[in-house]
Amino acid sequence: MEAGLYNRRTTQKMPFFSVPTKKLSVDPAIVGKPDLFIAETAEDAAAAIATGFPALAFTNIMRTDDNYLILIDNCKKPKRTYLLDSSGDTKRLSEIGFRLASKWLPVFVVSVYDKAAARHVSLVDYLKTNSTEDFKALVKQAKSFTEILIGQLPTNFMQASPALREHVIPILNKADDAARQYFIDMIAKHVKAKVTVITKMLKDSMAKQAEIAKQEAAKQAEKPEEVDPEIKAAAMELLLDPQVFRKRIDTINRSGVVGERTNISLYFVTLDSRLSKDFGKPGQRALALKTAGHFGAGKSFSLSSCLTIYPPNAYHLLTSGSEKSLYYLPDGLSHKCLIVAEGFQFTGERGDNEISFIVRCLISEGQVVRIVVEKGEDGKQITRRIEIPGPTSFITTTVLETLEPQLEDRLLSSHPSESADQTRRIIESLAEQSENNNSRLSEHEIKMWQTLHVMLEPVSVSIPFASKISDHIKIIPNLPITMRRGFGKLLNVVRAIAILHQYQRQRDVNGNVIAEIADYALGWQIIQDSFKENMRGASKTTDQRLQYLQSVGHVSLKDLALREGVSRAAFSSWMKRVEGEGDAKWVDSNGNDFQNDIAMKAAKRAGRAHIAVTGQWHQSGIIALPTPSELVNGALEWQPGGLMYERFNLDLVPDLPSAACPPPVPVTTAAATSPIPAKSAPSFFPFGKKPVTAVATPAPALSGGLTETEPFGFIEPDQQQVLDEEDLFFLEASKPGYRNPLI
Repeated sequence: MEAGLYNRRTTQKMPFFSVPTKKLSVDPAIVGKPDLFIAETAEDAAAAIATGFPALAFTNIMRTDDNYLILIDNCKKPKRTYLLDSSGDTKRLSEIGFRLASKWLPVFVVSVYDKAAARHVSLVDYLKTNSTEDFKALVKQAKSFTEILIGQLPTNFMQASPALREHVIPILNKADDAARQYFIDMIAKHVKAKVTVITKMLKDSMAKQAEIAKQEAAKQAEKPEEVDPEIKAAAMELLLDPQVFRKRIDTINRSGVVGERTNISLYFVTLDSRLSKDFGKPGQRALALKTAGHFGAGKSFSLSSCLTIYPPNAYHLLTSGSEKSLYYLPDGLSHKCLIVAEGFQFTGERGDNEISFIVRCLISEGQVVRIVVEKGEDGKQITRRIEIPGPTSFITTTVLETLEPQLEDRLLSSHPSESADQTRRIIESLAEQSENNNSRLSEHEIKMWQTLHVMLEPVSVSIPFASKISDHIKIIPNLPITMRRGFGKLLNVVRAIAILHQYQRQRDVNGNVIAEIADYALGWQIIQDSFKENMRGASKTTDQRLQYLQSVGHVSLKDLALREGVSRAAFSSWMKRVEGEGDAKWVDSNGNDFQNDIAMKAAKRAGRAHIAVTGQWHQSGIIALPTPSELVNGALEWQPGGLMYERFNLDLVPDLPSAACPPPVPVTTAAATSPIPAKSAPSFFPFGKKPVTAVATPAPALSGGLTETEPFGFIEPDQQQVLDEEDLFFLEASKPGYRNPLI
């Protein structure tokens, strides 16, 4: 790349070509990949894809503001974005790079340069004379766009100052603390200035940007958006509809989310709980939710689809930021839902970090108070009080099975479906959507739902039948201590549902919305499995597997995997966890304990080891919530098939158990005989080896007609490596002392 990249004016609006513009379209197949390559031509993008590199073409004709919004949105999903420099056009690279880097997206520049010809060439021409390994080497050498800008600054501070203030410093405004300090040190060394000088420039820039944002927000507040009377009337009609909750779920299913009705419902009640007022500490009645599942299972897609029908000021989505950034949000978090896109920072492995502390306090205390020391106008040290007032609800998605224990205890848990049938339905939906190539929800419909949520007001809710619920729960023997918070979560779900129905509910003399049995009936369907998992510490799927093992005595891992249509690699990971928790153990083919570890490893290597439950495990089915019918003295109308039961049935099958049926009886029939798929041909992956994924095959129904599988086998990004199913299954025996990084 030629010198002078930093001093190109890249943010001005100007026409580059007189030819008609074209809208950027993105192939769904590349969305969500770890890396994304941006090519200058469609031919180069096709060449990159053909050699195993996810790519899209962003030609000069596409460089419009609308297309940049689409590009930036799609570049938020991969971990790294690479700009292919096949022409040496620094003006183009400056504009694209600055637009992406200013959003603090990890963007790198790959110079496609033919040394023999001493010029930049297209990727198509490059690959004619070079191998993919050569291109991989180019990618490894790629520098970040920010590093390139810094490297091209003059080495004299005074000469570099204009470019620093205009192009480099603004990029660092949104960086996290570690990256910001890294680049500050790099700048200071390059321009021969003190670190404190560069830090002062950055603070001034951040203060300026904050003031601009504040002024823009004030302007927007002064000009409230006028709502179309027709849309407002339609929103009010929905608010008065007893079926409004179900219709919300149906809307998200029509938008492209296949199934996942329970998870959609949990997202809704968590988002709505932000409006729950309390006469005590604010926030005591807001919900917190964790959705854990395998990468690629659709957690983020379901959540983002739900967010499309909420107004932007209803939530704060955090994808990246410093740990203390939440203290300085201009609009705060009061009556908002804080959404953290990936919960890896809540594992507790780094200790009790700041963001975990903030989230725990918001959930439990409803507010966060921080005292900082700073210099006053007279130069003396003074203390300043920073508050984050609630109530604030909370949602995070993660590939991790559990998070930091103190936070985990405050969360409801849910899991996306990972069954083979669900995978087929998703593939069918993607194919249909690609053929039609249009949005499944109209702008009018989206605006109507957003208006509905704007019309909901923060209210307090009274639950006149709360004592009846507690009467059914407190008679359960050996109630776990987690029930103290669990019971509160159940009541908060009922409150959140009553908030949605506030225009249909009566109010008491204090202005409280009075919840009805219908609110509990909806909440009972939604929270059933999450409540049991929260109390027991194990998911519904784990309990069902252990029930099956108890019914048959013992079974080989291979047969258990074939029975449920899940790879042995995935079951090996699941077995590692339940074995560590003391609920299951390895036994020989006769069901007897092994004499020593050597005998157990030999049996596992030979495929003769079986799995059995331990004496410690017990079924968790006894921790069950009372049915709506039980709260009204067994009224027939609230029993399955009754008028009220069917009116408020959310159709969460297969997640909803039948109220009239006893706990499911484990299936003892023979397992299916579907073979484990053969290994596929090796593929080239430029940035680390291909991650292991579980290959699911159709599974016979478990008790209650369930075919869902449990999330397991999660892989941290820095632990990805090529391990096939047989490797995982026999790893422990074949490599003594080696710890499986996937478990």
